[in-house]
Amino acid sequence: MVAKETGLNGLSAEHVIVREQYERRTPFFHNIDVADVSGGQRNTSVWSSGRSSLPDSKVHRLRDAVVYDTGAVVTAEGRVVPETLLRNVVPGGSREPHKRIEGTLALLRKPGDMNFGHWLVELLPRIRDFRQAAPEAHLRFGVPTHPISMSDLRLDTLALYGIGREDVVWLSNDAVVVDDLMFMTSNSIHSHTHDAAGVRDLVSRARAAAGPLSGERRLYVRRPDHLKRRLLNEDEIASRLADEGFEIVHPEQMAFREQVRTFAEARYIVGVSGAALTNLIWARSPVDVLSLSPNAPGEFFFWDLANITGARFSTVFGRAYDAPPTVHSNFRLEVSWLDRWLSLTR
Repeated sequence: MVAKETGLNGLSAEHVIVREQYERRTPFFHNIDVADVSGGQRNTSVWSSGRSSLPDSKVHRLRDAVVYDTGAVVTAEGRVVPETLLRNVVPGGSREPHKRIEGTLALLRKPGDMNFGHWLVELLPRIRDFRQAAPEAHLRFGVPTHPISMSDLRLDTLALYGIGREDVVWLSNDAVVVDDLMFMTSNSIHSHTHDAAGVRDLVSRARAAAGPLSGERRLYVRRPDHLKRRLLNEDEIASRLADEGFEIVHPEQMAFREQVRTFAEARYIVGVSGAALTNLIWARSPVDVLSLSPNAPGEFFFWDLANITGARFSTVFGRAYDAPPTVHSNFRLEVSWLDRWLSLTR
């Protein structure tokens, strides 16, 4: 159902964050003009936008609010806060809280929070905003329970901010009532604009924790076979890249610090558009990044992160095996396009 309840009107913001604008560059290399990308005009329009424009974010504080699903907030008076919903749709499930959380809880939840990339660049940067809004408060942080496989990653990344297990409150999608809830309006526009200062702060913390860095590695990020958006001729592409000195990496099999160290030592990164490619943010300039995608419009996530971190970004579209193609389609890539990119970056 679509939320019609009054949102934040009349609720005072605890803190307003004015977001930094940053320069956005068109991809260094792409084949959108010949790849038959459906709706490709939107891609070129966003790519040529010049500078980012992200609305100010606001940190709000509510007494006795209910949190359920992936961070939907309901006031003590029973009003749903639309700014905490995805596309203004109220999720199903009971709003009857099964427990109370005492003290002040800063909410690190949003739709999509099960995704590695969204956790890194959209939720972790909120920590510094919450602390700026309530510098004297003892904050605990509401963190997604699922997927369980990401629990260690969440703890490792929270540790970058000095947050230990004792200050983590694991939240499932069941409703809970919170004595003193802090939440914030969005710090990103999916999928093409992010909190640049927050991302750079995260990168600085992670690199410092990773220890000494060296080398100019060439990485091919292999995508797990069970996921959508599979590169159908991946063995052929991986073999061609191996001829150029690329090593195959599987980030999902690495501990967090190993991921940071591996990508921080990279000079070239190639991979299918997917969560693991978020690791490009750890790379030090100069670095060339090539994202491989089906010929469907609307994927700007990694291009935007490259703009923030200073990477030189390229993208090559392959032929999707769905009709109409979507960003999740399986696809096949012509090796000739890979060769053209390689020739330009040598």
